[in-house]
Amino acid sequence: MNTNGMALAPHAAANFGRKLSLARTISGLSYRDAAEVANVSAQYLNNIEKGTRLSPSTRVLVRIGRAYLMPEHAMPDLVFEARVLTAFEERGVPEPTQKDLYHTLEGLMAGAGFVLVTDIADIIREMLAR
Repeated sequence: MNTNGMALAPHAAANFGRKLSLARTISGLSYRDAAEVANVSAQYLNNIEKGTRLSPSTRVLVRIGRAYLMPEHAMPDLVFEARVLTAFEERGVPEPTQKDLYHTLEGLMAGAGFVLVTDIADIIREMLAR
């Protein structure tokens, strides 16, 4: 995975940002507190959550996930989902087809022993169980 900040397409960035925002809310952190723990500015963090920052690096996204107390195993999968959906979006694949293709990819990966954790409800349940 590129750790230097491959741009997310607008729809993928917004969806990813909503998931991060929900996780931050569940963790009870303010932008300022989360930004301090993740070692980024509060404005940068706000832009990522709003989906207006389209090219955060994988390393930054993982630091944010850790600051939000997200399960360690979930962040790479969420980044993977955002990057794959970006690739579909950039190629002009319609949104309903993107979801179908992504679910097919999830199934293929699970069949090969790589289960992706991208359902925000499952991630939140795991966060609350701690």
